[in-house]
Amino acid sequence: MNLRPLFALLGIVSIIAPSAIHAQSVTWGATGLPPGMSIVPVNGTTAKITGTPTTAGIYNPTIFPKIGNVLGDMSTFRLTVLPNGLDLPIYYAYERNAPNGDSLQALAGGNGSVLLVSRESKKLYFTTNGINFTEATFKSEIPNGYVDHAEFAGSRCLVKFENPSSIYYSDNKSVFKPLDFPIDLTDPDYTPFVSNRLNRFFLLRNSQIWSMKNNQTTWEDVNLPIEGSFYGASMAANGNLLILACSYNEDSVGLCYSTNSGETWIKAPNNPGILRVAYGNGMFLGSGSSGVYKSTNGIDWQKISSLSNVGSLMFSVPENLFFSNFGVSKDGLYWVDYDNGSNSQLVSSGTGLIFAYDKQLSITKVPHLYGISSRKASVNKPASFQIEVSQ
Repeated sequence: MNLRPLFALLGIVSIIAPSAIHAQSVTWGATGLPPGMSIVPVNGTTAKITGTPTTAGIYNPTIFPKIGNVLGDMSTFRLTVLPNGLDLPIYYAYERNAPNGDSLQALAGGNGSVLLVSRESKKLYFTTNGINFTEATFKSEIPNGYVDHAEFAGSRCLVKFENPSSIYYSDNKSVFKPLDFPIDLTDPDYTPFVSNRLNRFFLLRNSQIWSMKNNQTTWEDVNLPIEGSFYGASMAANGNLLILACSYNEDSVGLCYSTNSGETWIKAPNNPGILRVAYGNGMFLGSGSSGVYKSTNGIDWQKISSLSNVGSLMFSVPENLFFSNFGVSKDGLYWVDYDNGSNSQLVSSGTGLIFAYDKQLSITKVPHLYGISSRKASVNKPASFQIEVSQ
């Protein structure tokens, strides 16, 4: 019995099966439902997941129709049950295109803007509202490498190109100027860079780190207490306290902190395998292969969830929410996923404009653009989701 999810809107999930099911008696089964909820048949082709959930948590129930002892294919979706007093929005993801129709990929956000790159033409665009896009220009020769990474710090935006490697900066969200690297780029080792979002950029390679304030054009060399090669870096800041997590693929290479805005670095005595970090709502949040952790000082980490696939991690204001590939959260424990999915590379302008890779995120839903809807419920409040078998 072939069974697969189809287009659905407004909380209704459609499932397709052979037309023969209409001539037979279809019953339903479900596993992994939240306590207090059950699957109830409505008629021969429709059922509801209904009830009043009693326990908060993130659930992944599996539903399946059956005819006699013959099971249809199983369909699994995520259902977040929120505790009393906590509400999280559902964000909807939709694509934005450049004025010439090119598809866009978000690179960095800050200071009220988001920087994106066109997949087809490789042009760079700034936007403040997700609707109007301004093409960036280059004061010198246009780089011929592909865009590797970009960061905002204060009013400045840096863009790094690869093959050949080069860095450019813009102070006016319009014109980019070339910037010297502090190291020989003929070395084949990958060189990541991050920012504290406030006023400083950081360029890393193995046990070295260089910093540059956003109003300068020279780099300062600082020792980094991390050994080994890494190709990924994630930084979070709370004033002068910076947390830096370095990784190789999905393995943690090192975790360190600075109490003086990056002038000196100290290796964290406890690293539970953190790959990505963010700061907001009075805490540092860290994610890794073993779960989600929180800390107030970057030294002592408390595990708050066993979720191991939250992906990219970012805190955005004025929403005051953590964003990840897993969804949105206030505390790192409860997450509500996006409608229509999301990819990596989350960026925020800091003024309400958010992108996830090639899609803009919004709490406004345009019904005809979306597939299976996200699910959320609240403890001690009735909830119902309709399940339908059709030709």
